Amino acid sequence: MPLERWHLHALVAELRELVLDGIPLREVEGARAGALGTYTVDSPLLVGTAYCPTLTCARDCPGDDVPIDDCFYQRVLGAGALDADGCALVAQTGELEWWFEAVSCPANAVGYAPVDDYLHLQAIGLTGVTAQLEQWPESTAEANLEPAGLSWPSGWTASAGEPLAVLAGATVRLPIVLRHPDFTAEVLWVPADASLSLEQTGSGAVVLAEPEPGVVALTAPSGSAATLTMELQGQRYELAKVEAVDAEHVRDLQVVAAYLGSEAEADRTPFGARAVLWADDGRAVLGAEVAWSVRRGRLAVSGLEELPGPDYVVLTDRCYDSDEPLERSAQLRASWDGHRGSSDLS
Repeated sequence: MPLERWHLHALVAELRELVLDGIPLREVEGARAGALGTYTVDSPLLVGTAYCPTLTCARDCPGDDVPIDDCFYQRVLGAGALDADGCALVAQTGELEWWFEAVSCPANAVGYAPVDDYLHLQAIGLTGVTAQLEQWPESTAEANLEPAGLSWPSGWTASAGEPLAVLAGATVRLPIVLRHPDFTAEVLWVPADASLSLEQTGSGAVVLAEPEPGVVALTAPSGSAATLTMELQGQRYELAKVEAVDAEHVRDLQVVAAYLGSEAEADRTPFGARAVLWADDGRAVLGAEVAWSVRRGRLAVSGLEELPGPDYVVLTDRCYDSDEPLERSAQLRASWDGHRGSSDLS
């Protein structure tokens, strides 16, 4: 089950619409490969991965009750082969072409007239691949969103080799992300092929759970510290170090909010926020049970289980029913254990 991520409409992953000669055919949604959503052909596939897209009609649709799978004869050429389940099984490194040849089908009778198309994919091995737990809301925000303040705060994510600071007793949920330096998108892979282990290094024991394939939940009792590692196809990866931070060592709370769209755009809208707890040593602490509220304005604030924890929320400017741009503002507030922070949004 892929984890859909950071998008205005309930974190729905963006789907690539395949187009041939300007004719939209269908959308391809990832399944049984990777853990992060946005399954586009920009992502390389790891050798051994079974890539199983679901075909759905993008436009020119025959109706929800009319199947379209039998409107295409599928074949896979190059570095993989089509298996009995309709998945592309990646057998070796190199290029892979997945052809969809339009054939006669019952949906033609109700106006569905697709044409031939194909996906071009790249298969890679583990050489050069890195793996880590990724603080994906922050990396997505820095790449695609605008900060509500002047800039994103320095140090709000753990640097390479630095432990993830987790509030003592809290649980943080993060995905395992594989990357290769030759590709900007993450590598698609099969989490079931990996095994995880924790090396405890503190006086308490970090607790590991896997709520879904490729996603881990780490609970850090007071005094706990550990290193999370992964074995995949004979390779060992250190995914993250984790360290509990007691509440008494939290000195401040900062609300970091993000917009979808730039300040120059009329339809810029609040998108999401994180309550960053800052420890005495300057580290950003994850996992606090933050109380969220809105003052001087209207704004929908909601948490989702796919987010790393209750210190993250999705913001939706859906409280105004108007087709025209409106001048509006709101103050988003967060509080925890006597610490308070806010962000003014407009």
